[in-house]
Amino acid sequence: MKTAILVSVVMFFATPLAVGQFSERTSEPGTIDELRGLTTIYVMAFSDQSVQKKITEVIKKKLPHLNFVSSPAQADVWLRLTFESRYDHYRVPNANESSSQTASDLVYTAHGKLFRVKPDRRLSLVKEFRREGIDRKTLGADFAKDFIKTYETANTGVAPAPKVLLGQTIASTEKPTAIPQRHAEESTAVQAQPKTDEGNIAIQSQPQPITDEIEVLKVDTHLVTINASVLDRDARYISTLSKESFSVYDEGVKQELAFFAAVDEPFTVALLIDTSGSVARQFRDIVGAANSFVEQLRPYDNLMVVAFDSDIRELVKTTRSSEVKGRGISLEVGGAKDTLVYDAVAFTIRKRLNQMRGRKAIILLTDGISGDGESTYERSITDAEEAGTLVYAIHFEPYKEAMKHFLKPSVKAPALARKELEEYKILHEKGGSYLEELTRKTGGRTYKADGVKDFSHAFASIIKELSSQYSLGYYPQPLPKHGERRRIKVAVDVPNVGARARGDYIFTTP
Repeated sequence: MKTAILVSVVMFFATPLAVGQFSERTSEPGTIDELRGLTTIYVMAFSDQSVQKKITEVIKKKLPHLNFVSSPAQADVWLRLTFESRYDHYRVPNANESSSQTASDLVYTAHGKLFRVKPDRRLSLVKEFRREGIDRKTLGADFAKDFIKTYETANTGVAPAPKVLLGQTIASTEKPTAIPQRHAEESTAVQAQPKTDEGNIAIQSQPQPITDEIEVLKVDTHLVTINASVLDRDARYISTLSKESFSVYDEGVKQELAFFAAVDEPFTVALLIDTSGSVARQFRDIVGAANSFVEQLRPYDNLMVVAFDSDIRELVKTTRSSEVKGRGISLEVGGAKDTLVYDAVAFTIRKRLNQMRGRKAIILLTDGISGDGESTYERSITDAEEAGTLVYAIHFEPYKEAMKHFLKPSVKAPALARKELEEYKILHEKGGSYLEELTRKTGGRTYKADGVKDFSHAFASIIKELSSQYSLGYYPQPLPKHGERRRIKVAVDVPNVGARARGDYIFTTP
């Protein structure tokens, strides 16, 4: 039943975005030459998601370098297909041919339009398509083939550009189909000759053009690190303190600080973006706010980007933010019914952030509803705790819209609609609880977001806090046992200020 509910929610939220601002506009005549060099495509087939999927599949197979987006507002090219239907009636003779009976076929007329979406959002009608048939998916495939022919004609002599997301060629598409055990990974991380095919550990003798400055975790199995923010009574961040201003207590015992990073030292941010169908209505706001966040990073801060739905895709490996700024995020909303939130968190921590030292944080944009995968609710939270990685969550709030959808009389019988809504409410509340627990136990926080202002506010708050945090490290005395949870307290020897940090940690050894 859980899967059925998620399917209903996905179909509701997968409605194309920002169509209203385009559908009523009149277009001006255009030529196929306007398609030259364009690579960002939006596909819409009214009333039939399967046709839309078919069109996209056919085009991707022939033109894999094109980038498909979730809204015409994000696109350079818009493919739009609508259908009319009619019944063709005819007489069929009976076997004795003395009489006949009437039969009919349902025939569809496909009307396709190929628009060039100009920078000022005006539309040029490049080409029209019309064809009849009895199968809409076949007509959709024919429309896609017609576009491919037109596009290739317009781009004769133009070398295909690589598919680019967030300004970087996709560096890895590995999927964590089987996430290894934590201890095995940590043992691998400290070997003298790290593997290079995954690209997650820089080789000093052969520096890579992007990751050569990224610090790599060597051997520090007993060092405990804490991120701390210091605020005055007016909730203003204090960013001018030295190591001598801090004291750390582990189970009430004062510890000797062995590591200190001031607020002006770089941090690494992993941006995890839910691209499943359940977030489609808010996706344009998400992408816009994420772009704004990237632009606010300092040039020497590090960034990685992971997109996830029923699959996990590492779009940008850890790189300096200066390599990414000004190029924009371009992501495609999927229609997947399952979302691997837990696996995305586990993959980012185990396979990437655990291999680096310094200040690290995850920003997780999702509704929190996760399907079954390799990791679990509890395991992913434990991974984050053990890694000492801050997690901030921006929690989408699609429940109100879902309630309106389920309770429409035209959708389903009222009793069934109320039952499905109640089950979806349980999933939504579980997702919220997961995000709250994940962020609380790692020292981060959860932001509720229901629109572009909420997203922008959340990102602005996160960037301000990350830019004002200190990192403190110590070797705990007495040494805890493996898996032991220890209470910690950070104190600041400055009048009228206080420190905010996580209150405990789980000690682990290889």
